[in-house]
Amino acid sequence: MTQQSRIRELIDEMDANPQMAEMLREKLLTRDLKDLPADFREHTTRLESLLQELVTANGNSIARMNRMEQDRSTLKNLTTRIQGDRYAPDLAADLGMTYVRTLDRTELVSMAEGRLTGAPRRSFVQADLVILAEAERGAAYIVAEVSYTGGTRDTARAVRNAAVITEATGFPCEPALISVRNDREVADQVRDGLVHWYQLDEKDVDSYED
Repeated sequence: MTQQSRIRELIDEMDANPQMAEMLREKLLTRDLKDLPADFREHTTRLESLLQELVTANGNSIARMNRMEQDRSTLKNLTTRIQGDRYAPDLAADLGMTYVRTLDRTELVSMAEGRLTGAPRRSFVQADLVILAEAERGAAYIVAEVSYTGGTRDTARAVRNAAVITEATGFPCEPALISVRNDREVADQVRDGLVHWYQLDEKDVDSYED
């Protein structure tokens, strides 16, 4: 009987007798080799756990960065509004008028009385800046929305509020936008004369923020 035949018989016998196969496995395999499948599963589980921790940590970092960016954006807009009020006389001069004073919320509430209700009323009385000025032909008003980056929502509010003020007072009112920069759509509206743009200096806003 050749060696190959003996090996073949041994294999057949192990196929018929699982206990014999297990005994041979115990003889041939070292402890490390026998434990390899379990170790592999353990390492795989640990790797999956580590990957999940990395994904969670990365997600938390992105969320924190987004919150920081939102906070910075909010701070920039708030700072810009403060700057806008400081430049009210310059805005009036930009429009060929002389600044008289800035209207307070009580006066805007009176203007809205009987004309606006609900959300439009709230939007009007929360206008960023309303100026009483002296124009060449007499009294006039300027209503401005203030934002770090001007958008079409700002210009729409300014135009709408200007119409309400003219209706309430009988005097002309110029819609304006005070900002550092504007969206492309707003740039077109400024060019077409829909609103007047008073540009703030980005360095002034950032230095005031600091």
